[in-house]
Amino acid sequence: MTAFPRRAAIVAAVATTVYLALRVYWAAGGVLGLTVCAPGESDRAALASGCDADTAVLGFWPGWGAVGLAALAVGVVAAAPRRGTVTEAGLWGATAAFVVVSFPGHLLFQIPAGLAGRATDWRDVVHRLAQLGLALLLARVAVASAKSRRCGHDRRQGTSPVARWARRSAYAACALPVLGFSVPHLLWVLGIPFGASEQTLTEIRTDLDPATAIALCAVPALGGFVSLGLGMRWGRVLFGRRIPRMLALVPGAVVSAALTAYGVIGIALMTRDLSAGTATWTDLAREWSIFGTELVFLAWGLALSAATWGYHLAARDRCGTCERADDGVPPPAPSVTSPA
Repeated sequence: MTAFPRRAAIVAAVATTVYLALRVYWAAGGVLGLTVCAPGESDRAALASGCDADTAVLGFWPGWGAVGLAALAVGVVAAAPRRGTVTEAGLWGATAAFVVVSFPGHLLFQIPAGLAGRATDWRDVVHRLAQLGLALLLARVAVASAKSRRCGHDRRQGTSPVARWARRSAYAACALPVLGFSVPHLLWVLGIPFGASEQTLTEIRTDLDPATAIALCAVPALGGFVSLGLGMRWGRVLFGRRIPRMLALVPGAVVSAALTAYGVIGIALMTRDLSAGTATWTDLAREWSIFGTELVFLAWGLALSAATWGYHLAARDRCGTCERADDGVPPPAPSVTSPA
């Protein structure tokens, strides 16, 4: 067992405590840095004031519910030095929660669009970047906690090929964003009503500027191609150099959690609208490509999760000494040179 890296835990503890204090401040009525603008708000004056955040009343989840999430993060970080599977599960659970609420997929499009001049709620963007940063800090502590429970021998990165099921998952994670997202959006931008009504098509073409349209079509396709590396040899060794394992695992885990959450939330909202009568099966049939995007998100997230897990199993660090001992073969004895 190796020493627990306390520096990572201290940084995460300070960051989560500061975030907890901010959420308590907002829940108690503070407005500094707070925004209550709805997604898609384009009124620059409203965005500048946080959409009258000083007069808004926060609901449970944006208020004290968020305080509870922040308190959970503080608690699991404080328990991290104890090292155990329960603590690590709590760290990974808090990591996933912060990834989901940060909506990292939206950030990929909002930030470039905002820098290009599109009206953007920068308070919300900065807040969600902070949440994503907290998720990465918590993941770092979780990884450090797991490593500290290992033996103290030198370890090497695994070189076994990924399993067949993981390779197939990588193929699916590559194809789904291209066929289920990039191609439909490209057709809509070109004015082809592929599974969308003329009214929706007009709204899409009016709302999307050229830079955002290009990003919507290109980024998912690029992400799908990169996902393919999780099941291929070039995803672990590129140009003769071994790719650091965490460089593939961290983005894969973050994006898969976000995509799965998008899909689940979207399907839940669709189900709610159907139950409430605000949407009908006829609407779904007319806009099948629009609503089908939610299913694409869910399938894409699950496929990427499986591919990432398969990559982890194949590339995880291994201890040659302990593996030989576990196989019933004693580790090689150190050579002894006889004195001359």
